[in-house]
Parts: sequence; structure tokens; C-alpha cells
Amino acid sequence: LPRLQPGDPKRLPADWDAAVRLWTQEGRPTCAVLSAGSLYGRIRDWMGMENLSYLVYDDPGLFEEMVDTLAEVSLSNLRAVYATGAQIDALAFWEDMCYSGGPLLPPEVFAKVLVPRYRKITDLARAHGTEIAWVDCDGKIDALIPLWLEAGVNTMFPLEVGTWGADPVKYRGEYGRELLLMGGFDKHILAGPIEGIEREVERLAPLVEEGGYLPFPDHRVPPDVPLAHYMAYLHAARRVWGKGNDLHPLIETEP
Repeated sequence: LPRLQPGDPKRLPADWDAAVRLWTQEGRPTCAVLSAGSLYGRIRDWMGMENLSYLVYDDPGLFEEMVDTLAEVSLSNLRAVYATGAQIDALAFWEDMCYSGGPLLPPEVFAKVLVPRYRKITDLARAHGTEIAWVDCDGKIDALIPLWLEAGVNTMFPLEVGTWGADPVKYRGEYGRELLLMGGFDKHILAGPIEGIEREVERLAPLVEEGGYLPFPDHRVPPDVPLAHYMAYLHAARRVWGKGNDLHPLIETEP
């Protein structure tokens, strides 16, 4: 297919020269994060969840070929970037392949088809000094966490709390510092009493102190959260997690 050719130069940024300057800048004040694509979520978007769910069983060879193509596209793009001498801080995958009951793809299929392809991508990244690879996946991810770790994807985001009770403290207890975490502050607490907001900030504080965890609301803040409550959350987070430090923007903007 003409639009799925890994080496197509149209896949590279239009502002390539500016991007290379950023990627190779010594002592830059910001992180450089590259998209590593998607091995399941993009196919789900193309086919729909029901059709893809049938495909996995009706034509597993075609499913594996599609995953392999997406992996090769990602690898081609990353090789082009790393060939410039780029210093990349992290890779970002997007999947959204779980719901409230668990994965949309059987873990055994995930292990057989996705893990080896993720591993090719993360091995390439680590060979060039990129140690962090995160995946953006909503829903109950518990059954896939050990498989992502096996695949070299070591950071989970956004840790949706949901009705299933995802908890960054629990995950750290299960996997230790091998698992890095982002998100996990229950957004629904923000609509409740301010005392509850402060208690949750305090509860997560030891995990922040331990490191390898960036706390923030586990997804978009709901519309029923009063501004005063969100401001109380920010003040508590600055006081407890940030030790009172005020992080000013790196780039000055017009008022």
C-alpha cells in the first residue's frame, strides 16, 4: 500500500532541520520525546474494534502482517532520527487497548504478536541511549503490564483509576522501580471535599519521593470539578510533592 511504505520521506517532519537542531542540542532545557506509533490502536481505528476482534481469530496471519508493517514504519522513522545523532529522552506509544474489564486483545496473542515487535523498537531506542518508553493506554491494564515490561515498554500512563481501582501505589508494590508511572491521581476526587484532595496528595507523596513517578489527574479533568477545587489540588501538589517550589515556564509569553 502506498501510504504504508516504511521509508516514505513524507513520514519525516516538514521542519526536519529545526527538529534535528532540537534533537542534537547539547544541554537543552526541555525533553525530546518521539512517537513510536501504535501496534494495535491504529488498526482498531481503521477496522473498528469488532472487526479487529474477529480478525485476530479468523485470519491471525493477516493480523500479524499488519502489526509487523506498523512496527517497520516506526523502526524506519526512528532509524532516520537516530542517524542524525539525536539524543532522545523517551519514546511514546499510543494503544488504548483495554476497557473496564481488561485487555481487548487476549494476552497470549499480545505476547506472541506484539511483544517481539515492541522489543525491536525498544531495543533500537536503548542502543541509542533512550531508556524510557511509555504507553498511553486507558482502561484496566493489569494483565498487560508484565508483557509490556517484557517488551521494553517500562512506563504506564495515564493509570486510569476507574471502577476497577487502578492504583500507582499498588503497581509499584507489585513491580518495584522497574515500572515507571505517570498519572494515577483519581480525577473524581477533585469534585469532592478539598480535604479528600489533600489526603490523596499526601497518600501519593511517598511514591513521589521514591522517584520514577509523575503524578497528575488520571485523564481529562471532569466538568463538575469546581475551579477552587482544582486550584486547591495545585497548591497541595506544589506544597507536598514540589516542596514549595514554583516552576516557572521556560519560555516567556505575552500576558
